[in-house]
Amino acid sequence: MLNNLKIKNTAIAFIGGFTGEELKNKIENYGIGTDFIKVTDGITRINIKINSNEETAINGQGPQIMEKEIKELL
Repeated sequence: MLNNLKIKNTAIAFIGGFTGEELKNKIENYGIGTDFIKVTDGITRINIKINSNEETAINGQGPQIMEKEIKELL
């Protein structure tokens, strides 16, 4: 939304593995800057939603965020 309003912005997050890289690439393809912290233990989680009169959610396990990665964010 910020990009659509011509407001410069940067996405920040913890990312890991192939899913994190794919997320990073998709966001950058929209012209949004990124400042992601790569985690070493796990991958960015995948969530699946199934909607057939009633929504069902399948949420994958996210990565383990280590103390050093939290400090890097701060």
